[in-house]
Amino acid sequence: MRLMFRKKMRKLRCPVAVLITFVIMSAILWKSGGMQRRPNYQTEPQRRPNYQTESQEEVRHIIFVKVHKAASSTAMSVILRFAMSRSLNVMLPRIRNILSNYSPKLLPIIEHPESPPFLFDILCNHVVLNATSLRPHFPADTKYVAIVREPLTLVQSAYHYFRDVEGFPYLKAVPSFKAYVSDPLKYEPKNPYMSLTRNRMSIELGLPPEQVSNVSYTPTFLQKLDKTFHLVLIAERFEESMVLLKRMFHWQTKDILYMKLNAHNHSSDNGFTTNSSIKAKLELFNHHDVALYRHFSEVFQRRVEAEGASFNEEVNSFSSILSDLGNFCTQTRQPANNYITVGATKWNQKFQVDKNDCKLIAMKEMPLVNLARKKNKKTAKPLTSFAFNFKVMSR
Repeated sequence: MRLMFRKKMRKLRCPVAVLITFVIMSAILWKSGGMQRRPNYQTEPQRRPNYQTESQEEVRHIIFVKVHKAASSTAMSVILRFAMSRSLNVMLPRIRNILSNYSPKLLPIIEHPESPPFLFDILCNHVVLNATSLRPHFPADTKYVAIVREPLTLVQSAYHYFRDVEGFPYLKAVPSFKAYVSDPLKYEPKNPYMSLTRNRMSIELGLPPEQVSNVSYTPTFLQKLDKTFHLVLIAERFEESMVLLKRMFHWQTKDILYMKLNAHNHSSDNGFTTNSSIKAKLELFNHHDVALYRHFSEVFQRRVEAEGASFNEEVNSFSSILSDLGNFCTQTRQPANNYITVGATKWNQKFQVDKNDCKLIAMKEMPLVNLARKKNKKTAKPLTSFAFNFKVMSR
């Protein structure tokens, strides 16, 4: 019996040795790259997600820098309505809609509704950004978002709004927009924080005031912003901005519905901002904002291109939904149904919009902030150990 077993083992030794040798050589070749599998680009195209069926955890922690006169009221409405629909904790000022304006130091805020460590989910009011000081009071995964606008049209809009609506003294002293653009330095306040018409986007995104006139500081400033912000929206490409935000943050189409808010038309002054010599003067005067806008416009375009052809398809679909929304929400006659239904597509689930949604979407900035403030106050607890330590961003 033992003899027969030994004979069988001798017969097996040779194939086993060959098999072991083959396995060892295969492992060596695989490690060196000689046998690595290469994808077939013809039969295996890059797979893009299906935004209807592939649920991913939505982003709920956001610091949105609401830059003045850059379609920011509309963007704030989107983010604040999202926060209220999820019962998120929003950092809100006790009065008005400004957390900070003339320095990075926060004005008094609504007490946090929960217990320590007092982490907020959302910030979306006007603020002069100091990311270092804000960061400890938001979750570690908080996304930073901003919005920018073409600088010369922003100056034009800011001049009229803050002169004619808000009545800012330094602008009330200017005879006309033509006079301002002819010699802006003549009318500008000495403190850069007090100006709403010179490099204001950059100031609100954290530009140190002592660097306002320093052209050589611009690259350093842009590098800081690149490290801070996860997404910068473009006012002139607002529909695309909303779709990109939706994709990056895994929101639903209903979350990004909007109607334009706080928009003003100053077309009579367009000749001044298109005049080549005046345009060159204003661009030099606002060199940080000009560089900022160009930089993030390029970043935005690269992101759009990276999304592929489906992105434009979704934007077109979203545009059609907004058109239907506008028609429904603004109709004067009582509709047959008190709602409209948006059908499911590969970018969104089926959803309905009713008249209450219309009221919320069309609500002006201050009533919307007041509504959010009331929601926060209902659950607020006394604030006993909450303090901000503000430092200048450049230090």
